[in-house]
Amino acid sequence: MQIIDLHSIPEDLLELVGGKAKGLHELHRIGLNVPKGIVLHHIETEQDIEDAVEYYVHSKLDTVAIRSSAQGEDGIHFSAAGQYESYLNIQGKEAVREAIRSCLDSIESERALQYSSIFMDKKSCIMNIIIQEFIDAEKAGVCFTSDPNGNKDCFLIEAVNGWGENLVNGSTNADRYSIRRKEVTHSLETYTNFCTSTNTLTKDELHLICQDLERATNQFAYEIDLEWAIGKNGTLYWLQARPITTMDTPMIDEFDCRLNLSNQVITRCNVGEMLPNAVTPLSLSTSVYSIDWGMRKMFVNIGVFSSMDDIPPTSCIVSIKNHLFINLSSIYYLGKRMYGTGKEGVDLSICGKILSDYPDIDIPPANTIKRIINFFKYVNTLFSKNKAIKNLTRLADELVFHPTHNIEEQYDQITSKMDYMYRSLYYHYITSSYSGSMSSALTITLSKDFSDQQELKAKVAGVLENIEDIESVDILRSLRNISRYLFEENPDALNYSSEEISAYLEHCGPLTQKAYNDFIKRHGHRAIREAELRSKSWADDPLLLAGYLKMVISTISSYREVPQVDWEENMKTLISPYNFIKKRIISYLIKQSRFGVKAREFSKSKIIKVIDQFKKEYRSLAEELTRQHLLIDEDSIFFLTHEEIGQLIKNNDRSLVKKALARRRLLEEQKRLTFPEVSLGTPIPIEKNRFQTDSTTFKGVPISRGIAYGKARIVKSVEDAKHIEKGDIMIAVFTDIGWSPYYCLINGLITEVGSVLSHGAVVAREYSLPLISNLPFVTQNIKTGDHLFMDGNTGEVRILDDVEISELRKKAVS
Repeated sequence: MQIIDLHSIPEDLLELVGGKAKGLHELHRIGLNVPKGIVLHHIETEQDIEDAVEYYVHSKLDTVAIRSSAQGEDGIHFSAAGQYESYLNIQGKEAVREAIRSCLDSIESERALQYSSIFMDKKSCIMNIIIQEFIDAEKAGVCFTSDPNGNKDCFLIEAVNGWGENLVNGSTNADRYSIRRKEVTHSLETYTNFCTSTNTLTKDELHLICQDLERATNQFAYEIDLEWAIGKNGTLYWLQARPITTMDTPMIDEFDCRLNLSNQVITRCNVGEMLPNAVTPLSLSTSVYSIDWGMRKMFVNIGVFSSMDDIPPTSCIVSIKNHLFINLSSIYYLGKRMYGTGKEGVDLSICGKILSDYPDIDIPPANTIKRIINFFKYVNTLFSKNKAIKNLTRLADELVFHPTHNIEEQYDQITSKMDYMYRSLYYHYITSSYSGSMSSALTITLSKDFSDQQELKAKVAGVLENIEDIESVDILRSLRNISRYLFEENPDALNYSSEEISAYLEHCGPLTQKAYNDFIKRHGHRAIREAELRSKSWADDPLLLAGYLKMVISTISSYREVPQVDWEENMKTLISPYNFIKKRIISYLIKQSRFGVKAREFSKSKIIKVIDQFKKEYRSLAEELTRQHLLIDEDSIFFLTHEEIGQLIKNNDRSLVKKALARRRLLEEQKRLTFPEVSLGTPIPIEKNRFQTDSTTFKGVPISRGIAYGKARIVKSVEDAKHIEKGDIMIAVFTDIGWSPYYCLINGLITEVGSVLSHGAVVAREYSLPLISNLPFVTQNIKTGDHLFMDGNTGEVRILDDVEISELRKKAVS
């Protein structure tokens, strides 16, 4: 053991005596007033402890503070604050002896070992002990050379009367002073203006603290936080200094788009169907990047941009506080670089309506020859839809992750196969663009003949009904098949819990087993928020799938086959007023729009199948990382980007573990944010109650026809959906393919955002389920339990009063 004067630690021992001792030594070296004391380095035996106690007696330190100074404690990346023991106001040989032992023992405490193994890759650290003159403080506190709450140009000082221990452990509120660094040399009068409460500190005391903080700021190469005390004699002492490890703590806008969005038209439409609400960092760096890449690649291939460098990442898909938007202004380039499209077509394709209040991009159009060439490239790309479907199917079938020997190889394999995700999204955008183009062309062709655009949308929806063999429609149909077979072979299943249904499916009859296996093979990769890597697929969450089956089984006795709509009759009625040529044009556009819906839904299923393979592999990697103590739990992998996972594995960067935990907490805050449907410039969250209204009547866009009554059920999550009862009208921000199983229970569906081509709209039409979209903030203005009337023919939604409810009940009884 070595006993070292705290003020005179040799240079070669500074890195060995622990962060706390080193920090105090540095403060003394730059001239700050640090109480005298000693450091006990490398204590090994009981005799070392006795020697330390004897040294204390002869040093005449009298009343002391005894603190840990473990290696790795108070470091640049990790503070280990509160992990080890400290003792104040200690006096006498026996008390000092016991305090030293307790400090040494704390290195092996469960909390310290867990912190060290997770954050510092060590099973334990070497403990040093500081024995230091105790300051019986009149006032005490902490301060920061840079406010960790974001005001980096300010000192932050917190102060309490008495000892500072209660402030440090969080049990006492303090006065807070935020002071701009440049004002430290100014009049003291300015300081107290920043105090939040009772002015514990006098102007002179505040001035002394600020002067020392200024000196520390000029000497340290990093921002620090310090503990201080003012003794009964009025002297300022410095008791601790450590780097601020929270300066790089993730903020809610960490992943915000860094491109200039001024005067850009930004919408949450369309992309919100695939990824509604806030997404995780891993999804941002993989599936979201792939969505953006696929769109950019298509624009380059049709000649709108010369290369991928001309349309950088996040040009198409924008993240604001982890919510996703489409930058429509980037897509408006189509109208400037080629013939045959323009802003109206883009608006209709993505938003389902023309955004007349928002500007087109202000750039000169390309020359005529360039626009003609690009037009033919675009048409050629759209009509390569069948080839795109074939290529996408091949990608989904070929993607396989092989077993590896270690986590480095597993990570490298994921990286090497990321191109599968990129290319799958590119092929999907060919089919999606074809579908959107045909639908937009149909709407624009008819629009001049309809003064009521809502009526037009209802007519278009009418000719897009009863499309055979759509992937998303088959989900509910297949669940009904499983439920029917299950009920027929075991009627008691009607009363089973989700857990009991899940267990029964493991040894059910052959017909049920085949129907279940067929469902898993075709749809098992689907999920709610399915492009979010954190969302488990139905195949990987059998209990959730059993819950769907339980719900569907409950409707078996009342289920009636939905009458098929004669879309051809609807088409004949629609085209009857036109001449022969226009009839042919409209008929062609209708048939191609119907094909486009089917192709789009098929390709969407395939890209989710690709993404699901990555989900499984990341979960496998997370399991191994957690086993090796590189992650605190498996879920935290979704709060690192793909690149950061590589840093964690290859560089053992433990700071990323803390970053992942901080981001996970932020996600809950991000989820509570609501944004406008369309914004000019960077989208700004809406105040929660800003658009609440006392109105009981609302008008939206009719997407799927029909009239319905029922109780409102606001659905924003899977947990909300579990409370849906038969006959409810489901109200959501977006439609999501994951809600499809609930369509057998509800009487109608209302959404804040959506279009004729949304996945929910496609399914709703096939089941003759009334659907009204484009009702902004309806989830705020209607409450769960409200009795509603909805008219899917006109877009009207009305909250019924007591008299209307009573009349409906009388009719139901009669």
